[in-house]
Amino acid sequence: MDGLIISELARRSGVPPTTLRFYDQQGLLPARRSPAGYRLYDDSAVGRLAFITTAKSLGPQLPEIRQRLRTWQDGLCAQVQGELGPLLAQWIGQTGSGSPSCRPSPRVFARRRSSCRASTATVRATPPAPS
Repeated sequence: MDGLIISELARRSGVPPTTLRFYDQQGLLPARRSPAGYRLYDDSAVGRLAFITTAKSLGPQLPEIRQRLRTWQDGLCAQVQGELGPLLAQWIGQTGSGSPSCRPSPRVFARRRSSCRASTATVRATPPAPS
């Protein structure tokens, strides 16, 4: 087999196989299939998962993450960073609504924003070439 099976990707990324399957179903983490029907991921899946995980920690919903993934996949990381700044500001502004026990504080968002910058600098994984 050429590629990572789901258990290998889960081990490398720390993301449970059930979540990987869900991301596949949602179009966030596409996998090809082996002749036996196993999901197979290429090495770029680890970087893609790092992007998804970091984005999720910032608060957006999966449709927003999917949109940013398309930009990231096209190799436009600077554009993704530019788009995330205003979104973070919006999410920080929304922390004033909802139940206090369910919303992150502005400090949490600020830490996550710093973490996102660090992750983006660290991951810099080359997105898969468009097919």
